[in-house]
Amino acid sequence: MNARRAAIIAGIVVVALGLAAVMEAAAGQRATDRLTPRHADVDPRVVVVTFASGLGGFSLEVPHLRATYYRDIAVLAARGGARSIAYVDFDSLTFSDGGAGRSNVIGSDELQRLGVGVLHDANPVDDDGTIPFLSGYRVDPLASELAGLGVGTTGDDARTVPGVVRVDDLTDGLIVDTPRFASDAIDRSSTTVVPGLALRLVELGTDAALTSPRADGVMLGGSEVPLEDGELRIAWSDELDDIDDARLVPFGELFSDIPVDLFQDAVVLVGTVDPSKTEYVDTPVGTLPEVLVQANAVNTLLREEWVRPGPTWLGWLAALLGVAGVAVAAGPGRSRRRAWPAVVVAGVVAAVWIVIALAAAAGGSLLPVVLPVVGVVTAALLFGAVRQFDAMAERRRLRQLFSQYVPASVAEQLIASGRGQQASEGERVALTALFCDLRGFTPLAARLEPSQVRELLNVYYDLLAQVIFDDGGTVLQYTGDEIFAVFGAPLPDPDHAPRALACARKLFDRQIALNDALLARGLPPLNYGIGLHSGDAIAAHVGSSVRMQYAVIGDTINVASRHCSLAREGQIMMSDVTKALVGEVADAEQLDGVTLKGVAESRPVHRIQQGPTAASGDPDLLRTDQIDQEDTP
Repeated sequence: MNARRAAIIAGIVVVALGLAAVMEAAAGQRATDRLTPRHADVDPRVVVVTFASGLGGFSLEVPHLRATYYRDIAVLAARGGARSIAYVDFDSLTFSDGGAGRSNVIGSDELQRLGVGVLHDANPVDDDGTIPFLSGYRVDPLASELAGLGVGTTGDDARTVPGVVRVDDLTDGLIVDTPRFASDAIDRSSTTVVPGLALRLVELGTDAALTSPRADGVMLGGSEVPLEDGELRIAWSDELDDIDDARLVPFGELFSDIPVDLFQDAVVLVGTVDPSKTEYVDTPVGTLPEVLVQANAVNTLLREEWVRPGPTWLGWLAALLGVAGVAVAAGPGRSRRRAWPAVVVAGVVAAVWIVIALAAAAGGSLLPVVLPVVGVVTAALLFGAVRQFDAMAERRRLRQLFSQYVPASVAEQLIASGRGQQASEGERVALTALFCDLRGFTPLAARLEPSQVRELLNVYYDLLAQVIFDDGGTVLQYTGDEIFAVFGAPLPDPDHAPRALACARKLFDRQIALNDALLARGLPPLNYGIGLHSGDAIAAHVGSSVRMQYAVIGDTINVASRHCSLAREGQIMMSDVTKALVGEVADAEQLDGVTLKGVAESRPVHRIQQGPTAASGDPDLLRTDQIDQEDTP
């Protein structure tokens, strides 16, 4: 592999992985959301009580009635054996009476008789820096006092809820908030770690103590709850993702047709699902009211079905190996290979990784999806683009090369058939070689001016080469006064021998036109002989860094040249091999026992007198009894 190719491959790998990293940062979380489990079973202890619209389903907005409904739910839940209750959207600031509604709930004689008192929500720990410190921590004071609730959802997309949070707003062990209408003196000097709403609710509902809070986990009884920077990732349930789910109990039904054991050992969440009364947040399973987000979080804790982000390094490893596989399939150093192997490898890697990610997600591990998939797809596209660029450059190179020897249409056909590179690199072909050599040219050239010799040869080459092109031949070389052409290369042709013979006849048919053109220029007429021989030869693009050319090499070429040396004016000398391939030739005369220069054994030669034995014009210029041996190979 040369340095340029290595640099291209390295550049593609870097660009592919770089773009994959950018796309992972931009869309990776969205893609991972698609893999997030959303079919978790719902723990029977989870009970969600909802208000459809207005105040408990009514349009009348009376602050005291609002508090009364919340109190009544607490009473029903406590009587039914509930272990804990959370008012998810019970914000003290919604009470315009300055807190009287709060007192209506907290100070309720019924709740006092049921033993529902003030719950302290603090677990003081040393400030060891393991939990993110939030100086602006806000929790609802009533929720803190009544049920030890923490914060709501955070961010635009709710994938997690607060697990444990460090706060510095603490008064007598209670999390507090200062309403705008209050003037309480609050001690801001304390520091504590408190659980989020869902975790605190489950702690109260299961009597499992919360201990050892850390940024990456907390102990809930004997189980460790995994956290991400203090956040709990939710395992979603499709039974808690819609306000019409059967697992949700409308407030109005609490006083009519409900199971008697609905609240037994229950962890209760109460909240409105009215979009005008609560915040709807985006989640991996759709847009949900906050009460359902917290309900899913509570269910995650009760069932201990943890969802964790998978290791990032695994995604990078998959991307790197996938891109490397695409690079190998693309054929490093062989840019002209077909593109489909790289595309297939990219598709297989992407599909396999998606299957792996789906299987891992079912087990609770969320692997990065975008990183490997974008990496291999980008690599395949880039390698395809480079291959296409190289192919275009190669097509131009081959077109320029072969257009020197064959018509442009034949060069295009050769490239379009996909044989251009093979013909350029070298192949063994069956062909017929044709040599056309002027007779008496050496003495003729000695009598002409150099410019006249050049003009004479140009007319000769131009007219006869066009005849060869028209018959599908390839003109390989002009040597002195000789034209060397082949039939059957670079495009294979099973009829190469008949085509070569037909072309040789046409060359003599054009002799009169050639000589007329020469005489019109004040130049002497010409005559020539032609030799044909068929067989195998090596055809390849050869040369040096200075000059390259398409060449045909082998004994077949040498023997064809020797046949040309035997041909007198107007004669076609055809080998026995070519004659056998052509078939019956009525005007061919067989000459037996002919010895060719450089050929050990004598062989038959077939002679055809196709053209005149002497050119029109000065008869002294060309003599039928002369074979110009010094001008032939």
